Amino acid sequence: VREAVLHGTKKLPPNLVVDVTKMSREHFPSTPLCSFEDLYYFQKYWIYETRILEHLLKLLKHSPSIKIEGPVELEGLLPEQIQAIECALEASLTIISGGPGTGKTYTAGQLIGFFCQKLSLDDLKRYQIVLAAPTGKAASNLQKSLKNALKNTDIAQPIQTKTLHSLLGIKKNGSRTSEKGKIL
Repeated sequence: VREAVLHGTKKLPPNLVVDVTKMSREHFPSTPLCSFEDLYYFQKYWIYETRILEHLLKLLKHSPSIKIEGPVELEGLLPEQIQAIECALEASLTIISGGPGTGKTYTAGQLIGFFCQKLSLDDLKRYQIVLAAPTGKAASNLQKSLKNALKNTDIAQPIQTKTLHSLLGIKKNGSRTSEKGKIL
């Protein structure tokens, strides 16, 4: 089936598809379809993926603006969870992933708790911490875990948890809003 589809794509008119393999990332294709090696994208999804990749690469190239020194000493965590926290403290972007029940939410709560305990009160006031989750239920679970992780600390700043869509200002219909709620 795959070979038949790839053979069929060779017959597409050139005004419908452009090969983006050698195209500069600054120029976006003007055709409705884009081909990259043997993959095909709708133009808007190619643009979305390209922009996300650019932003992720920028984050990966930069060191975190706040450095936390010293070993991570937290009780009740698995070695993998401690390793995830150590990696998160050294990177500008960290994604904690795993299946249901693997401790992602607990690890995130412990990470933020550890991070906040190591910051001065001035730093805590200067920065805003927001955690994002893919669904409302996951955001709610993250908020509960965070509250539990911070219960024995002096952290007065509320830490927000939001859905990814809410954090990015994306409405259900795909429109975007600014932080003040205006539709862009």
